[in-house]
Amino acid sequence: MDTGIQSGLILVAFGLALTVLIWALTRWALRSQSSWQAAIKNPLAEMPDHEDAVLLIHSGGRVDYINAAAQKLFGLTENETPNLERLARRTRPSDVFWKLCVSEGKMRFSIGGRLIEGVSYQIPGADPVILLSLRQPELSSGLADAQDVSGSVLRIITDFGQAIAENLNLDATLKAVIENVERLVPADILEVKVWEQASQIFVSYRFGMRNGVSYLESSANTRFGNYSPYIAEQGKPLFVSDTQKHKGIRFLEETDQYPIRSYIGIPLQAGGELVGLLEVGQIAADAYSQEDLGLLQLIAGQAAVAIRNALLYENEQRRAMELSGLANLAQSAGSLQNRKEFFAALVNSIQPLFAIKTLGFLLYDEDRRVLEGQNPFEGIPSHIVDIYRTEIAVDSPASNIIKAQKTIVTQDAKTDEKWEELRIHNIAQAASLRESALIPLVSSGRFLGYLQLSNHTQGVREFTKNELHLMDVVANQAATIIDNANLVQQTRQRARRAETMRRVASLVSSSATIEETIHFSLRELVQLIQADSAIVFLLDDDEGALIAHESSIYGNHDKEIEEFKKLYIDDPQYRFTVTSSQRSFLSGNLQIDERVLGFYRPLVTASEMESALVVPIVIRERGAGEMMLLSRQPEFFTRYDLQSAFTVAEQLAVALETSKVSEQTDENLRLRVEQLTALSRVNRELSGSLNLKHLLQVVYEEGLRTTKADCGTITIFDQNPVEEGKLPKSILALGCA
Repeated sequence: MDTGIQSGLILVAFGLALTVLIWALTRWALRSQSSWQAAIKNPLAEMPDHEDAVLLIHSGGRVDYINAAAQKLFGLTENETPNLERLARRTRPSDVFWKLCVSEGKMRFSIGGRLIEGVSYQIPGADPVILLSLRQPELSSGLADAQDVSGSVLRIITDFGQAIAENLNLDATLKAVIENVERLVPADILEVKVWEQASQIFVSYRFGMRNGVSYLESSANTRFGNYSPYIAEQGKPLFVSDTQKHKGIRFLEETDQYPIRSYIGIPLQAGGELVGLLEVGQIAADAYSQEDLGLLQLIAGQAAVAIRNALLYENEQRRAMELSGLANLAQSAGSLQNRKEFFAALVNSIQPLFAIKTLGFLLYDEDRRVLEGQNPFEGIPSHIVDIYRTEIAVDSPASNIIKAQKTIVTQDAKTDEKWEELRIHNIAQAASLRESALIPLVSSGRFLGYLQLSNHTQGVREFTKNELHLMDVVANQAATIIDNANLVQQTRQRARRAETMRRVASLVSSSATIEETIHFSLRELVQLIQADSAIVFLLDDDEGALIAHESSIYGNHDKEIEEFKKLYIDDPQYRFTVTSSQRSFLSGNLQIDERVLGFYRPLVTASEMESALVVPIVIRERGAGEMMLLSRQPEFFTRYDLQSAFTVAEQLAVALETSKVSEQTDENLRLRVEQLTALSRVNRELSGSLNLKHLLQVVYEEGLRTTKADCGTITIFDQNPVEEGKLPKSILALGCA
């Protein structure tokens, strides 16, 4: 029972304590309700007055609060609801404003043409917000009195110098200058012009848009009319509050339209040398103040030094690249194992030296008088390079251009007069060539061809003096390399030719048959000059026809050979053949060559051959046949190949003559031996037998064997007198009768 009483007392005490706790919490909540409501209604009511513009930005982009200073800064009315996108459109550059709205930071930008310094703070909590404070730095005092430079001005100059000095690359430096000037001075158009010493012109750099992305573009044109050359000439800043009212110099001479109403231009000088211009402009009049001019003058010195350093760095980098490229160019001479690989190495070594889309070599073959492109040709498809050739006629305008050995520079290769005289303007049209340069390749006074460069990667522009000078240096070195490579190749070809001729001569003097000699000699020649097909025709005196020697055929021409296997000497075409005329035939375009006889036309048409080389086989000043070599490549065979073919043809003529003499000697000797053998046997039989019939049978058999006759007759007549008008009487007869 005592236990039950104790439990009840504990429960009563716990209930009283819980009641008191609930009563206390209720009183506290009622007292705090009024202060919560007041805080919810006006969260920033207690904030004291100040000059800073303040915005409270929700994480979703909603502006929860904007004070009166900010409304005035952004040009909002008292009851206008702030919209973050509309606010961003009034800032320059807007991406800086967006960065401050999403994260903590401190940056400068402009609002309505005024320089603003913005600081953002992130306020943590269940629903975090960004507090953005904006104020206009005090610049006027610092700019008005050079002896009293304010902290804001020093900070602006320091930040500007650090930003543009981070990278020595010219494009990166110019981009940094433009970006930082945009943050300091509002501008609808902003250009930095750089003086290009080689071409003696100003190149304008500005921001452009491509597919919605900002990029740095360059141009030889200016958007500031006559003001740019005026500043360059005078070397002084130019401040124009309204271009329409400015009397000193007209913006444009030929029109009264003024796209720029407010303008500031500053010459950029470093070390007493003009390196460029800094120009800003706005569409609205009176948009700039003297403070803006002073601010640009303060940063102009740093910008000029940064640009000059970037130019010097770029020149050094270019020289290092040129030296490296020339070194690689010299090393490429060791890659002459394959003609295509050799020119690929040359092109790859030269390409980094120039901002060019089209680069390659045109080589001149003095023997064929042909100027032709070499694969690979950067920027031109290989199938166009295959037809990139022109014949240089003797004493023609093209021949005079070749003899002059001068550089040909044009802004439009398709319509250039010299390109038309060389008859390569059609290739220029097919390959869409614009500005182009043909640099002559000359080694030891001998013209080897041209180095061609076309189409700048940065758009249409003229070749600068530096580019042309570098082209001359590269062309001179490339000409030496190509000439040496040709000499090496010719030496190797002579060695191969000598070895081929040695093997052919050894084959001719060996015990090989004439069939084997023709077959293997022709294949040695084919391998030497890299022909696609070959065949030998021999004159058959017994049949009186020029006949294809089938065992010598190289290439798949079985069907075509059947159509022109034989040409009789009484055919009118025979006297025009190489065999009959004993004159060689060389053609580089068989499909349209009218000299091709109808006898050969089926082979040319069916096999689609483009080049042919035919030499006669002459024995004792008499045509005994001809040797034909074919290639699918146009203008393939050279005079050097013709000499090699003549040498092999002479060896085949010796082999044919030796074979015929040997055959004739062997046949006469065999017949003589057979005759003596027959007489010896007959004499032996006559001495050993008196049987007349047996003796006649022996004589009959030996006569058939010696004469190789199929049948014969031996008849013995009666020696008694025969009456007139009657035949003598046969006593014995053998053979067919």
